[in-house]
Amino acid sequence: MKESDKCLHFLYTLYTYRLLEKMQITIVALCLLFLQQIIANDRIVDTTVVLRKNLDLECIYHEEGVIIQFDWAKVVESSEEQLCSISRTYGKDITEKYKGRVRFLNEGSSSDASLRLTDTSDDDIGIYYCYITTFAKGTIKKIIDVRADDFGKITASSHRTFRNHETITLNFHCTLKAKVKQITVKKLSHGKMDTIAFCNDEIHTPRYGLNDIKHISLNCSSLCNVTLGIQNFTSKDEGLYICNFTTEKGNEATVVNVSNEVHLSLIPFIWGGSAIFAVIAIIIFTTLCIKRKHKHEEKEKTLQSKVNFRSKPSINNTTNSAEEEVFYANVQPKMRREKQVIFVSVLPTSTSSSAIH
Repeated sequence: MKESDKCLHFLYTLYTYRLLEKMQITIVALCLLFLQQIIANDRIVDTTVVLRKNLDLECIYHEEGVIIQFDWAKVVESSEEQLCSISRTYGKDITEKYKGRVRFLNEGSSSDASLRLTDTSDDDIGIYYCYITTFAKGTIKKIIDVRADDFGKITASSHRTFRNHETITLNFHCTLKAKVKQITVKKLSHGKMDTIAFCNDEIHTPRYGLNDIKHISLNCSSLCNVTLGIQNFTSKDEGLYICNFTTEKGNEATVVNVSNEVHLSLIPFIWGGSAIFAVIAIIIFTTLCIKRKHKHEEKEKTLQSKVNFRSKPSINNTTNSAEEEVFYANVQPKMRREKQVIFVSVLPTSTSSSAIH
Protein backbone atom coordinates (compact mmCIF):
# COMPACT_ATOMS: atom_id res chain seq x y z
CA MET A 1 0.00 0.00 0.00
CA LYS A 2 1.29 3.46 -0.90
CA GLU A 3 1.91 6.17 1.68
CA SER A 4 -0.96 8.25 0.33
CA ASP A 5 -3.37 5.33 0.71
CA LYS A 6 -2.14 4.73 4.26
CA CYS A 7 -2.79 8.35 5.15
CA LEU A 8 -6.29 8.23 3.68
CA HIS A 9 -6.98 4.99 5.53
CA PHE A 10 -5.79 6.62 8.75
CA LEU A 11 -8.17 9.58 8.31
CA TYR A 12 -11.04 7.24 7.49
CA THR A 13 -10.36 5.24 10.68
CA LEU A 14 -10.39 8.41 12.77
CA TYR A 15 -13.68 9.44 11.22
CA THR A 16 -15.23 5.99 11.78
CA TYR A 17 -14.44 5.90 15.49
CA ARG A 18 -15.51 9.53 16.02
CA LEU A 19 -11.97 10.50 16.91
CA LEU A 20 -11.59 13.13 14.21
CA GLU A 21 -13.96 15.50 16.02
CA LYS A 22 -11.95 15.26 19.24
CA MET A 23 -8.60 15.96 17.61
CA GLN A 24 -7.24 19.43 17.38
CA ILE A 25 -7.64 21.19 14.07
CA THR A 26 -3.86 21.74 13.87
CA ILE A 27 -3.13 18.02 13.77
CA VAL A 28 -5.74 17.49 11.07
CA ALA A 29 -4.29 20.33 9.00
CA LEU A 30 -0.79 18.86 9.30
CA CYS A 31 -2.04 15.47 8.19
CA LEU A 32 -3.83 16.97 5.18
CA LEU A 33 -0.69 18.93 4.26
CA PHE A 34 1.35 15.74 4.49
CA LEU A 35 -1.20 13.97 2.30
CA GLN A 36 -1.04 16.73 -0.31
CA GLN A 37 2.76 16.51 -0.39
CA ILE A 38 2.63 12.73 -0.86
CA ILE A 39 0.14 12.98 -3.71
CA ALA A 40 2.31 15.63 -5.36
CA ASN A 41 5.34 13.36 -5.11
CA ASP A 42 3.37 10.49 -6.66
CA ARG A 43 2.91 12.52 -9.84
CA ILE A 44 4.73 11.20 -12.87
CA VAL A 45 6.77 13.54 -15.06
CA ASP A 46 4.71 14.77 -18.01
CA THR A 47 7.62 15.56 -20.34
CA THR A 48 11.35 14.76 -20.32
CA VAL A 49 13.75 16.78 -22.48
CA VAL A 50 17.52 16.79 -22.97
CA LEU A 51 19.52 19.90 -22.11
CA ARG A 52 20.38 22.04 -25.14
CA LYS A 53 22.09 25.40 -25.59
CA ASN A 54 18.68 26.91 -26.31
CA LEU A 55 16.09 24.90 -24.39
CA ASP A 56 12.37 24.97 -25.24
CA LEU A 57 9.93 24.09 -22.45
CA GLU A 58 6.36 23.50 -23.61
CA CYS A 59 3.31 24.40 -21.52
CA ILE A 60 0.01 24.46 -23.44
CA TYR A 61 -3.46 24.12 -21.96
CA HIS A 62 -5.54 21.96 -24.30
CA GLU A 63 -8.78 21.91 -22.29
CA GLU A 64 -11.65 24.37 -22.36
CA GLY A 65 -11.88 27.11 -19.76
CA VAL A 66 -10.72 30.59 -18.85
CA ILE A 67 -7.00 30.80 -18.13
CA ILE A 68 -6.08 33.40 -15.52
CA GLN A 69 -2.31 33.03 -15.30
CA PHE A 70 0.75 30.85 -16.05
CA ASP A 71 3.61 30.51 -13.56
CA TRP A 72 6.99 28.84 -14.14
CA ALA A 73 9.17 27.55 -11.30
CA LYS A 74 12.26 25.35 -10.88
CA VAL A 75 12.81 22.91 -8.04
CA VAL A 76 15.97 23.88 -6.13
CA GLU A 77 16.74 21.43 -3.33
CA SER A 78 13.52 21.35 -1.27
CA SER A 79 12.00 24.64 -2.48
CA GLU A 80 10.77 26.22 -5.69
CA GLU A 81 12.54 29.06 -7.49
CA GLN A 82 10.31 31.43 -9.44
CA LEU A 83 11.22 31.94 -13.11
CA CYS A 84 8.48 34.00 -14.69
CA SER A 85 4.75 34.60 -14.93
CA ILE A 86 2.41 35.69 -17.69
CA SER A 87 -1.18 36.88 -17.41
CA ARG A 88 -3.74 38.29 -19.82
CA THR A 89 -4.52 41.05 -17.32
CA TYR A 90 -1.13 41.98 -15.88
CA GLY A 91 1.22 40.97 -18.70
CA LYS A 92 4.50 39.14 -18.10
CA ASP A 93 7.01 39.25 -15.28
CA ILE A 94 10.49 37.67 -15.31
CA THR A 95 12.63 37.39 -12.19
CA GLU A 96 15.94 39.26 -12.11
CA LYS A 97 18.02 36.07 -12.25
CA TYR A 98 16.49 34.94 -15.55
CA LYS A 99 16.14 38.29 -17.32
CA GLY A 100 17.75 38.16 -20.75
CA ARG A 101 17.59 34.34 -20.80
CA VAL A 102 13.84 33.66 -20.76
CA ARG A 103 11.57 34.43 -23.70
CA PHE A 104 7.96 33.38 -24.24
CA LEU A 105 7.55 31.68 -27.61
CA ASN A 106 3.94 32.75 -28.18
CA GLU A 107 2.99 35.78 -26.11
CA GLY A 108 -0.12 36.48 -28.17
CA SER A 109 -1.73 33.16 -27.23
CA SER A 110 -3.95 32.89 -24.18
CA SER A 111 -3.44 29.13 -23.82
CA ASP A 112 0.29 28.78 -24.63
CA ALA A 113 2.99 29.74 -22.12
CA SER A 114 5.85 27.80 -23.71
CA LEU A 115 9.20 29.47 -23.12
CA ARG A 116 12.78 29.33 -24.38
CA LEU A 117 15.72 29.29 -21.99
CA THR A 118 18.94 30.49 -23.67
CA ASP A 119 22.62 30.17 -22.72
CA THR A 120 21.94 27.12 -20.58
CA SER A 121 24.43 25.33 -18.34
CA ASP A 122 24.47 22.36 -15.99
CA ASP A 123 22.76 24.52 -13.37
CA ASP A 124 19.60 24.43 -15.52
CA ILE A 125 19.25 20.64 -15.16
CA GLY A 126 16.37 19.59 -12.93
CA ILE A 127 12.60 19.61 -12.47
CA TYR A 128 10.45 22.48 -13.74
CA TYR A 129 6.82 23.22 -12.86
CA CYS A 130 4.34 25.02 -15.07
CA TYR A 131 1.32 26.13 -13.03
CA ILE A 132 -1.83 26.82 -15.05
CA THR A 133 -4.41 28.77 -13.05
CA THR A 134 -7.85 28.44 -14.60
CA PHE A 135 -11.35 29.47 -13.71
CA ALA A 136 -13.58 26.65 -12.48
CA LYS A 137 -10.86 23.96 -12.62
CA GLY A 138 -8.35 25.59 -10.29
CA THR A 139 -4.59 25.25 -10.68
CA ILE A 140 -3.07 22.50 -12.83
CA LYS A 141 0.62 21.61 -12.65
CA LYS A 142 2.73 20.25 -15.49
CA ILE A 143 6.05 18.61 -14.55
CA ILE A 144 9.01 18.79 -16.94
CA ASP A 145 12.30 17.00 -16.32
CA VAL A 146 15.45 18.45 -17.94
CA ARG A 147 18.23 15.88 -18.06
CA ALA A 148 21.85 16.05 -19.18
CA ASP A 149 22.15 12.65 -20.87
CA ASP A 150 20.47 11.68 -24.09
CA PHE A 151 17.85 8.93 -24.20
CA GLY A 152 20.34 6.61 -25.83
CA LYS A 153 19.57 4.04 -28.47
CA ILE A 154 16.07 2.59 -28.09
CA THR A 155 15.38 -0.43 -30.28
CA ALA A 156 11.79 -1.05 -31.33
CA SER A 157 10.46 -4.58 -31.08
CA SER A 158 8.01 -3.96 -33.94
CA HIS A 159 7.26 -1.39 -36.63
CA ARG A 160 3.74 -0.31 -37.57
CA THR A 161 2.68 2.01 -40.39
CA PHE A 162 -0.71 3.68 -40.70
CA ARG A 163 -2.53 6.04 -43.02
CA ASN A 164 -3.72 9.54 -42.17
CA HIS A 165 -7.07 9.94 -40.37
CA GLU A 166 -7.12 6.26 -39.47
CA THR A 167 -8.09 4.85 -36.06
CA ILE A 168 -5.27 2.62 -34.84
CA THR A 169 -4.62 0.32 -31.87
CA LEU A 170 -1.30 -0.66 -30.29
CA ASN A 171 -1.07 -3.75 -28.08
CA PHE A 172 1.56 -4.14 -25.35
CA HIS A 173 2.12 -7.47 -23.62
CA CYS A 174 4.25 -8.25 -20.57
CA THR A 175 6.23 -11.48 -20.90
CA LEU A 176 7.43 -11.61 -17.29
CA LYS A 177 5.58 -14.20 -15.21
CA ALA A 178 4.95 -11.84 -12.32
CA LYS A 179 2.32 -9.50 -10.98
CA VAL A 180 2.33 -6.12 -12.70
CA LYS A 181 2.18 -3.24 -10.24
CA GLN A 182 2.18 -0.32 -12.66
CA ILE A 183 2.38 0.47 -16.36
CA THR A 184 3.43 3.73 -18.01
CA VAL A 185 3.03 4.54 -21.70
CA LYS A 186 5.32 7.21 -23.18
CA LYS A 187 6.10 8.57 -26.63
CA LEU A 188 9.58 9.57 -27.82
CA SER A 189 9.59 12.03 -30.71
CA HIS A 190 11.65 15.07 -31.79
CA GLY A 191 14.07 14.80 -28.88
CA LYS A 192 11.49 14.75 -26.08
CA MET A 193 9.58 12.04 -24.23
CA ASP A 194 5.94 12.71 -23.33
CA THR A 195 3.97 10.68 -20.80
CA ILE A 196 0.69 9.57 -22.34
CA ALA A 197 -0.95 7.66 -19.49
CA PHE A 198 -0.26 5.32 -16.58
CA CYS A 199 -2.17 2.79 -14.43
CA ASN A 200 -1.40 0.79 -11.29
CA ASP A 201 -2.69 -2.35 -9.64
CA GLU A 202 -4.90 -0.40 -7.21
CA ILE A 203 -6.57 1.99 -9.64
CA HIS A 204 -7.14 0.53 -13.09
CA THR A 205 -8.54 3.80 -14.40
CA PRO A 206 -5.81 5.44 -16.51
CA ARG A 207 -4.48 8.87 -15.66
CA TYR A 208 -3.29 10.94 -18.58
CA GLY A 209 -0.50 13.49 -18.92
CA LEU A 210 -0.96 17.18 -19.69
CA ASN A 211 -0.03 16.88 -23.36
CA ASP A 212 -2.19 17.08 -26.48
CA ILE A 213 -3.57 13.54 -26.23
CA LYS A 214 -7.33 14.04 -26.19
CA HIS A 215 -7.60 11.65 -29.15
CA ILE A 216 -5.68 8.89 -27.32
CA SER A 217 -7.22 6.34 -24.95
CA LEU A 218 -5.66 3.59 -22.83
CA ASN A 219 -7.33 0.35 -21.77
CA CYS A 220 -5.54 -1.07 -18.74
CA SER A 221 -8.20 -3.36 -17.31
CA SER A 222 -5.56 -6.08 -17.55
CA LEU A 223 -2.12 -4.74 -16.70
CA CYS A 224 -0.41 -7.62 -18.51
CA ASN A 225 -2.14 -6.77 -21.80
CA VAL A 226 -2.54 -3.05 -22.46
CA THR A 227 -4.23 -1.52 -25.50
CA LEU A 228 -3.57 2.02 -26.70
CA GLY A 229 -6.03 3.58 -29.16
CA ILE A 230 -5.35 6.62 -31.35
CA GLN A 231 -8.15 8.28 -33.30
CA ASN A 232 -7.62 10.37 -36.43
CA PHE A 233 -3.96 9.40 -36.81
CA THR A 234 -1.70 12.13 -38.28
CA SER A 235 2.02 12.75 -38.70
CA LYS A 236 2.09 14.35 -35.21
CA ASP A 237 1.45 10.90 -33.74
CA GLU A 238 4.60 9.40 -35.27
CA GLY A 239 7.33 8.22 -32.92
CA LEU A 240 8.43 5.46 -30.56
CA TYR A 241 5.71 4.29 -28.17
CA ILE A 242 7.21 2.76 -25.02
CA CYS A 243 5.22 0.79 -22.47
CA ASN A 244 7.08 0.23 -19.18
CA PHE A 245 5.85 -2.66 -17.02
CA THR A 246 6.80 -2.51 -13.33
CA THR A 247 6.48 -5.99 -11.80
CA GLU A 248 7.50 -7.76 -8.62
CA LYS A 249 10.42 -9.40 -10.43
CA GLY A 250 11.68 -6.32 -12.25
CA ASN A 251 10.88 -3.99 -15.12
CA GLU A 252 10.18 -4.69 -18.77
CA ALA A 253 9.70 -2.32 -21.72
CA THR A 254 7.92 -2.92 -25.02
CA VAL A 255 8.67 -0.47 -27.85
CA VAL A 256 6.65 0.02 -31.05
CA ASN A 257 7.79 2.32 -33.85
CA VAL A 258 4.79 4.06 -35.43
CA SER A 259 5.09 5.95 -38.72
CA ASN A 260 2.89 7.34 -41.46
CA GLU A 261 2.64 5.42 -44.72
CA VAL A 262 1.71 6.58 -48.21
CA HIS A 263 -1.45 4.93 -49.49
CA LEU A 264 -0.86 2.56 -52.42
CA SER A 265 -3.55 4.24 -54.49
CA LEU A 266 -1.57 7.47 -54.36
CA ILE A 267 1.59 5.93 -55.85
CA PRO A 268 0.42 6.26 -59.51
CA PHE A 269 -0.42 9.91 -58.90
CA ILE A 270 3.00 10.47 -57.33
CA TRP A 271 4.79 8.79 -60.24
CA GLY A 272 2.61 10.64 -62.75
CA GLY A 273 3.26 13.96 -61.04
CA SER A 274 7.00 13.28 -61.02
CA ALA A 275 6.94 12.42 -64.74
CA ILE A 276 4.97 15.56 -65.60
CA PHE A 277 7.35 17.66 -63.54
CA ALA A 278 10.34 16.12 -65.36
CA VAL A 279 8.79 16.82 -68.79
CA ILE A 280 8.02 20.43 -67.83
CA ALA A 281 11.58 20.88 -66.56
CA ILE A 282 13.00 19.50 -69.85
CA ILE A 283 10.76 21.81 -71.92
CA ILE A 284 11.76 24.86 -69.88
CA PHE A 285 15.44 23.96 -70.12
CA THR A 286 15.22 23.42 -73.91
CA THR A 287 13.35 26.72 -74.40
CA LEU A 288 15.96 28.62 -72.42
CA CYS A 289 18.77 27.05 -74.46
CA ILE A 290 17.06 27.98 -77.77
CA LYS A 291 16.44 31.56 -76.62
CA ARG A 292 20.03 31.89 -75.49
CA LYS A 293 21.25 30.57 -78.86
CA HIS A 294 19.05 33.07 -80.76
CA LYS A 295 20.31 35.94 -78.63
CA HIS A 296 23.89 34.89 -79.29
CA GLU A 297 23.28 34.76 -83.06
CA GLU A 298 21.61 38.19 -83.03
CA LYS A 299 24.56 39.66 -81.15
CA GLU A 300 26.98 38.21 -83.72
CA LYS A 301 24.93 39.64 -86.64
CA THR A 302 24.77 43.07 -85.01
CA LEU A 303 28.50 43.08 -84.34
CA GLN A 304 29.29 42.01 -87.94
CA SER A 305 27.05 44.74 -89.41
CA LYS A 306 28.79 47.38 -87.30
CA VAL A 307 32.19 46.21 -88.51
CA ASN A 308 31.07 46.33 -92.18
CA PHE A 309 29.56 49.78 -91.73
CA ARG A 310 32.79 51.21 -90.33
CA SER A 311 34.98 49.68 -93.07
CA LYS A 312 33.04 51.22 -96.07
CA PRO A 313 33.92 54.87 -97.03
CA SER A 314 31.00 57.23 -96.99
CA ILE A 315 30.43 59.55 -100.01
CA ASN A 316 28.44 62.02 -98.02
CA ASN A 317 31.17 62.29 -95.46
CA THR A 318 33.75 63.00 -98.23
CA THR A 319 31.59 65.73 -99.80
CA ASN A 320 30.94 67.35 -96.49
CA SER A 321 34.62 67.39 -95.64
CA ALA A 322 35.44 69.01 -99.02
CA GLU A 323 32.80 71.65 -98.53
CA GLU A 324 34.15 72.33 -95.13
CA GLU A 325 37.64 72.76 -96.59
CA VAL A 326 36.38 75.24 -99.24
CA PHE A 327 34.43 77.12 -96.68
CA TYR A 328 37.37 77.52 -94.42
CA ALA A 329 39.62 78.48 -97.39
CA ASN A 330 37.42 81.47 -98.41
CA VAL A 331 37.09 82.86 -94.97
CA GLN A 332 39.62 85.58 -94.23
CA PRO A 333 40.98 85.53 -90.79
CA LYS A 334 40.00 88.48 -88.74
CA MET A 335 42.82 90.74 -87.70
CA ARG A 336 42.87 91.95 -84.22
CA ARG A 337 42.81 95.66 -83.80
CA GLU A 338 45.71 96.89 -81.87
CA LYS A 339 45.02 99.62 -79.49
CA GLN A 340 46.98 102.74 -80.37
CA VAL A 341 48.22 104.71 -77.48
CA ILE A 342 48.93 108.41 -78.18
CA PHE A 343 51.33 110.09 -75.91
CA VAL A 344 50.90 113.89 -75.67
CA SER A 345 53.73 115.83 -74.21
CA VAL A 346 52.87 119.07 -72.50
CA LEU A 347 55.65 121.64 -72.31
CA PRO A 348 55.60 123.81 -69.25
CA THR A 349 55.42 127.62 -69.83
CA SER A 350 58.13 129.56 -68.15
CA THR A 351 57.55 133.13 -67.02
CA SER A 352 61.22 133.91 -67.17
CA SER A 353 61.54 133.21 -70.89
CA SER A 354 58.64 135.50 -71.78
CA ALA A 355 60.26 138.25 -69.85
CA ILE A 356 63.49 138.01 -71.84
CA HIS A 357 61.62 138.32 -75.16
